[in-house]
Amino acid sequence: EAVAGYSTEYAYNGNRATVTNSHEVEKTSVSASKVWNDEDNRDGIRPASVKVQLLANGSAYGEKAELSADTMWEHTWQNLPKNANGVAITYTVVEDAVEGYTQAYSTDVTGKLVITNTHVPERISFSATKVWDDEDNRDNARPENIVLHLMANGEHMQELFPNGNYKATVTADDNWAHSWENLYKYRNGKETVYTVMEEAVAGYSTEYAYNGNSATVINSHEIEKTTVTASKVWDDADNQDGIRTSSVQVQLKADGKAVGEPVTLNETNSWFCQWDNLDKNEGGKQIASCVKDDATQENIENMIKANI
Repeated sequence: EAVAGYSTEYAYNGNRATVTNSHEVEKTSVSASKVWNDEDNRDGIRPASVKVQLLANGSAYGEKAELSADTMWEHTWQNLPKNANGVAITYTVVEDAVEGYTQAYSTDVTGKLVITNTHVPERISFSATKVWDDEDNRDNARPENIVLHLMANGEHMQELFPNGNYKATVTADDNWAHSWENLYKYRNGKETVYTVMEEAVAGYSTEYAYNGNSATVINSHEIEKTTVTASKVWDDADNQDGIRTSSVQVQLKADGKAVGEPVTLNETNSWFCQWDNLDKNEGGKQIASCVKDDATQENIENMIKANI
């Protein structure tokens, strides 16, 4: 009588018959695909290929398969036995370790085995510090704030990512410093070069110095200078009484404090003296300059000219 799932053949030899029942062993196929969760290989560390081992009930079955972009990161094992000892075989896969990635295994709705490799892109911070080269704001030219733009490979980050916060207004309350956090270290597999650009500061030149992920923005201001001249005028009818001294000493003072040594005025220097390259301001205010006659300690009035 017929045996379900088998075909029957007969062979005879004299008074002996051989009945052969044949069953076609069930076959199956297993497919696996690779998913990369690495922001489109932002850090550039994705390998060219990976190797995947098929497992049958937890044991290696056959040779490893190589998956790559050329294979669309997929592979199918064909003509696999479906059962062993009457029980369905459980097929799984295991991937050789991929440096820099974690691995997760799942099965999609079609039964395909999915290997997900995850790499979290590296992040960094970038800071900028302001240095004022202006003799402690001597001329009171320093602004209340500055504006810094973060740049990535020479491009304005704020323009690349309008919803970001890559333009910073910095003040003394911030200690003239700012830090941008959680920045991607790489883009398209190449390390991003971060720099800063400062909006022009009136009266200052700007230089930049970099050390790793930090920048120093140096603003230099040329200190305003002035000239003071003094001349001695004698109102004595051309020394009619013959009592004019042969020389006088005068002292330049700035806000009441002596500047340098006393200077002798006489006929040789035409009773004239000039002080050049003097600071015009102190603490943001104009310095009050005067010249005193050492003998009388009186200001030489109407004789001081400031070339400001």
